[in-house]
Amino acid sequence: MATLGNANVLPIPSRVNNCRAYLNGMLLTGMVDIQLPKLEAVTDTLKGAGIAGEIEVPILGHYKAMTTTIKFHLPTTEQLIMAMPIGSTLIVRSANQSYDAMTGGLIIQPFMAAMRGTAKITDPGKVSPGESADASTELSIVYYLLTVNNQTMAEIDPINMKCVINGVDYLAAVRAAI
Repeated sequence: MATLGNANVLPIPSRVNNCRAYLNGMLLTGMVDIQLPKLEAVTDTLKGAGIAGEIEVPILGHYKAMTTTIKFHLPTTEQLIMAMPIGSTLIVRSANQSYDAMTGGLIIQPFMAAMRGTAKITDPGKVSPGESADASTELSIVYYLLTVNNQTMAEIDPINMKCVINGVDYLAAVRAAI
């Protein structure tokens, strides 16, 4: 953290400078963008004596089914490989750019999302002269790892009952109890 006068100034995240994606170790070509999985907690409604109404309570370490969508200009060999019902490993690496308010310079920090999953939807898109096909593939994700600046920030592994956020394994006590 830099200090500017009396204020603490952190770098201001601004954009993805550039990125690459790898499918089972192969560079994905023709990719337009990737919508990373959302972390949406499984919740339950709690009501009863002493509670004025209802509250929605997350179930510790449990998340709804995760998906990721990869968009392509045209259908590609890699897109069709993802359609095979054998599962794939997808790694997305980006150079995230921030503005350093202290120096006025730009900072690049690495970001990585790694996931394993199986194709849920394969859409080869449309065929129209002079236009992109807008092809896409949606994967059902069973493992998800996020790193920011080479530090693990999230690891979600429902099958092995792991939910690590910012270094804390929220399901460790659950695994120990059962």
